[in-house]
Amino acid sequence: MSNVQGKSKVPMILGIIGGVLGIPSAYCGGVCAGTADIIATGGASDGGDAMGTFMILGLLGAVLGLVGGIQAQKNPKRSGYLMIAGALMSGITVLGANMLALLPAILFAIGAYFSLKQETGGVS
Repeated sequence: MSNVQGKSKVPMILGIIGGVLGIPSAYCGGVCAGTADIIATGGASDGGDAMGTFMILGLLGAVLGLVGGIQAQKNPKRSGYLMIAGALMSGITVLGANMLALLPAILFAIGAYFSLKQETGGVS
């Protein structure tokens, strides 16, 4: 008889929740970074460059983490790497005064840890 070890659903759940929370957080990150840029330059800048950069980083991070969460059951290693990339991109937007991105970044990092540490399941 073969005994196939199951895979944890924790990375999938954390990746999906982080991705869903990361999408509105990316919008907020763009607005916060644009506003901070306007304040820092005393109104000399319109904040568009900072807004676009941080919004794209946040959206890419949310999408990578979400895709990583969805793939957690099929390919845990790839899922872990995608969630690490998502955590880093979401974490970078925290530098633009986006504290909402902290939660998705933490969820992606924890999900990546569990995804990379689980066994791929084999015959024993």
